[in-house]
Amino acid sequence: MLRIPVIALFVLTCGITTAQAQVTIQGNIKPHPEWRNMVYLFYFPKYKDVTQGLPNWIIDSASVHSDGSFRLGPKNYQKGIYRLSIPPIGKSNAYFITEGTNSNYLNLVVTQPSENIQITGVADSLHLSFRFQSPSPDNALIQKGVEALKPVYHTFNSTIAEYMEIMRTVDTAAAMEFYTTKQPEIFKALISAHDSIRVLAAQSSHVYGALAILRYAHMGYYLPNAAYWDEQLARLEKLDPNNPYLNQIRNDLDKERGILSIGSKAPDIVLPSPGGASLKLSDVKKHLTIIDFWASWCGPCIMESKNTIKPLHEKWADKGLEVFAVSVDAKDDLWQKAMQKNNYERWLNVRDANAGSKGGVYTLYNFTAIPTIYLVDENMNIVAKNLRGPMLTDFVEQYLGR
Repeated sequence: MLRIPVIALFVLTCGITTAQAQVTIQGNIKPHPEWRNMVYLFYFPKYKDVTQGLPNWIIDSASVHSDGSFRLGPKNYQKGIYRLSIPPIGKSNAYFITEGTNSNYLNLVVTQPSENIQITGVADSLHLSFRFQSPSPDNALIQKGVEALKPVYHTFNSTIAEYMEIMRTVDTAAAMEFYTTKQPEIFKALISAHDSIRVLAAQSSHVYGALAILRYAHMGYYLPNAAYWDEQLARLEKLDPNNPYLNQIRNDLDKERGILSIGSKAPDIVLPSPGGASLKLSDVKKHLTIIDFWASWCGPCIMESKNTIKPLHEKWADKGLEVFAVSVDAKDDLWQKAMQKNNYERWLNVRDANAGSKGGVYTLYNFTAIPTIYLVDENMNIVAKNLRGPMLTDFVEQYLGR
């Protein structure tokens, strides 16, 4: 008889136990005829992708059976933030989809080498309907973060439903007017939800869960939220000093502070105005100038202009405020029509038809999305950037009201 030494048996047993310490993600998602019976698992190696909602690494997939059951794993999924997504019929599985009132994804975190993550939900509204069953503290925090957002989604969904009813009458102008009047209510609900999420994250000792829910509060623009991030990084790094996401945030924040940072000189902008003559930003010598990068096709840009920039201009234009609006529209006629429709002639307007090319304003001012806002003083010094809504209003009134 072959005798195995006790030490060897212990090593073999430990090896078997380690190999079996794997993660399973399973549950039941009620099928829907317009959504595929598949789930895809994305992994976020970069925290910036989490906050901007850009999952680009599919690591696993599984069928959703006719009874709604699915199972991923058991596998050695590494610690981190993930997204579970269901694609609609006819769409690529490589992206998460948000269409009208329907969202087809949820975020989750893996924090232990051996976990059984159980999920229930409905395919055509997975983002709002999902529930973790007996979740880890990190995933329970994600659930709370989504709960904080539900009032926003309910307000938005009811607005969209009424908007579509008006659109069916083929009265596009009435539909747009209705949606525009509802935007302040949606924006107010969004700000309140973001504040609640920041508080939840700041009170949590669960690092991955806290970082996951901050994705919902649009915290990927680090510099406008630098004070919050400085405080949270100091706290979270003590809890998990080797967390790769924290290291990435720290590095990205340091980079943003060094690129067009507050106090540095703003690059000059020389572009054609509506009449064809060139306008230079450096020729504007007002106490405070709002540089507003926008486009005719950008709904949030129009909303920001109507609800924030216009009221500020009306109140402070004769007290030293100027608006230098930079359109990134490729077509001149769309730009001209949008300016006339929204009464933008009250301030300075220019257009960069090649905004995305080398030397265009996207590169010059280091941004990839609009609306983007910079504020400069009469000497072209950057005094603030990426402020919107109430934060922009508060800054302008405090700056010019000194």
